[in-house]
Amino acid sequence: MMPELDLDAEITRLLTPHDTLAPWIFDPSGIMKEDVREGLMNIARKIVSETIYGIPGLEVKDVCLTGSSSGYLYKDDSDIDIRIEVHNINCATLATCQKDFNDFLANQKTGVFAHGYSTRLHGKFVDVKMSANEIDFISLYSIKNNKWLIKPTRDFAKGLSFESVKKYYLKRKNDAINELKKIRAENKGKELGRKMEEMYVNLLHSFYETKSVEDFLAYKLFCYENFLKPIKNESVLADNDALKDASMPCG
Repeated sequence: MMPELDLDAEITRLLTPHDTLAPWIFDPSGIMKEDVREGLMNIARKIVSETIYGIPGLEVKDVCLTGSSSGYLYKDDSDIDIRIEVHNINCATLATCQKDFNDFLANQKTGVFAHGYSTRLHGKFVDVKMSANEIDFISLYSIKNNKWLIKPTRDFAKGLSFESVKKYYLKRKNDAINELKKIRAENKGKELGRKMEEMYVNLLHSFYETKSVEDFLAYKLFCYENFLKPIKNESVLADNDALKDASMPCG
C-alpha cells in the first residue's frame, strides 16, 4: 500500500524548484554528463533491438530525457525518464492512427520487461517509454543529439499560488472520481473495461494537450497519489475473459 499523499507538502515542493539541475545527470553548465548519456543511449539501443529493430519503415527519431529529472523538480529518488520517439515512415502494415501506433509501441516495450529486462543506471531506475509524438513543454533534453530541445526554467509556475494549484487539483480529482463512479454504475464486463480505458486515455490527453502549467502540476499530483494506474489496471481486469467465469482448471 502506498503512503497517503501529503498534498500540501507536495504542492509546496512543486512550487519551490531546486536551484540546480539534477547533479547526477548534468554538469554545472547544464550539459548531460557523458557517462550518463552513453548509459542511457545503451539502454535505448537495447530496448529498440528487442522491439522494433528490423521492422521496415520504422525510424527512431530521437531519444530524450523527460520528466522531473530533466528540470528543477526532481527528488533524490526520482526515476530517470526517457522517451524513445519512433516514427512510422512507410510501414504500410502498421496503423497510421497515432493512438493505435502509440499503443503498438507501448505493447512492444511492455513485452521486453515482461521477460525480466530491467533498466538501472548509477543506482537510478530508468523508466523507458516509446511513443510517436512529443508531448513535453516544460523541459526536454535530446540524449541522442546532446542538446536542450526545451530548456527548463525555475519560474515556469510564475503567477500560480499554492491555493490556486490546490483548488484546481482537487476540482480535477473530484470530477474524475464522479466520472469513475458513473462508469462503474452504468457498465459491466467488457463494456466497463472499454469505458475505463477510454476515461484513462482521455484523462492523460486532457493533462498534456492543453500545455497548461496548471494541468502539468495536476498531473504530477495525480501520479504522486497513484490515482491513474489503478484505473488502467481495473480497465484491463474488466476486459479480461481469462479472469471471469473460469470453469476449467489450469493444466
